[in-house]
Amino acid sequence: MKNTIKKAAVCLLAVMLTGCMKITVTYDVAKDGNVKESVKMLVGEKYLTMGGGTPEDGVQDMMESFQESYPDAVMTAVSEDFEDETYHGFIGTKAESELKAVKDGNKLVLTITRAEVEDMGGAEDLTENASSSEEVVQAMKDAGFSANIVVNMPYNAETTYGTAEGKTVTIDALELPEDLNEIVITCKLPNPLIPVIFGAAVLLGALYFFMNRKKAAPVSAEESIPAPEEDL
Repeated sequence: MKNTIKKAAVCLLAVMLTGCMKITVTYDVAKDGNVKESVKMLVGEKYLTMGGGTPEDGVQDMMESFQESYPDAVMTAVSEDFEDETYHGFIGTKAESELKAVKDGNKLVLTITRAEVEDMGGAEDLTENASSSEEVVQAMKDAGFSANIVVNMPYNAETTYGTAEGKTVTIDALELPEDLNEIVITCKLPNPLIPVIFGAAVLLGALYFFMNRKKAAPVSAEESIPAPEEDL
């Protein structure tokens, strides 16, 4: 994810410092470890129209800026309502993610470094006019800025940081402990023999059922009446 949001944050620095912006990076992890990455970026309508343009014009500028860095990204314009304001923006799905989950025994493991998380806020670029990064982060929060990472694992997930609910892990990129170096997200892989054993058990059960049903089938009335003896 390196520089994914950092470049966009620089292009939209003025908007971030004067209005509301919401960023979500989503990682969809497949069972084989491959990762599909998408970025959702939304800006409040009143800030998109400050210069007299339309929200559509502002979104188009955002999409073009993002696609300059990722020419193969699939772009989709979106709008969402937050409280009493409508936000406009886009979802950009990258052709290939820089992250990949790896198998470790019976687990699938995805590791996200602190640097990759901090890139979402473009911290290095936004601290030039402030005495500390904490001041910048607080100013961004006060303006309504949010930056989140959402990871969707193929099975129920566990994480060393963030909130895990079922298969989904959510991480607030603006709230990282000082001693946090990386975030490790895992999920247990099912035993590949279980489906085979289950299928075999079902097949054997079905065969046993039909074989016993055939043995226990009642004799018809015609079969129960003995044939008359012939006179000699």
